[in-house]
Amino acid sequence: MDHFHDLSDKVGGKTYTVKFDKDGNATSGGHLHLEADAVYKIELKAWDYAGREVQGEYLKSKAVADQYKAFIIGGDLILNPQTNDESGAAFQPRERTYGDGTTVNGKYETTGITGYLTIGHANESLASRMTYVLRKLNAGVKATIERTDWNDKNYATRFAGENVLELKFEIHIEEDHHH
Repeated sequence: MDHFHDLSDKVGGKTYTVKFDKDGNATSGGHLHLEADAVYKIELKAWDYAGREVQGEYLKSKAVADQYKAFIIGGDLILNPQTNDESGAAFQPRERTYGDGTTVNGKYETTGITGYLTIGHANESLASRMTYVLRKLNAGVKATIERTDWNDKNYATRFAGENVLELKFEIHIEEDHHH
């Protein structure tokens, strides 16, 4: 996880690495102290049992990527659309190309293997257990998922499929004292 102050500032920044055991529990780095107004780049890195990186497999083509969507569940977050001043949380998946080189087009094609998370001032002082979920969806389901569904606690019943990954970690949101 890299820390930026806005999406145009996506160079540099502090890097946080969270490692998980085979059950998806954080084994190191899983207790994060995040600034409310910072933008955090989330990049999933996953390995199979033979030690090969596999996150690219979820994006190798549009046909494959159409089966997967990431959710970040927990926290009872106040989401950005629920605020009048844009001070709520937002998660923006940002894949640009599939593994075969074709362009990712539009909000329904992004998956969340790479994305940007802002918790927002509306959620200051929040402390919560969160779960990054990568879900393999039934045919046609991904096209029904809207941007604000990323934190829907009812995602499993609303979006038919099965979870491929459930990575559990804890966040604490702090006021930004650097500005």
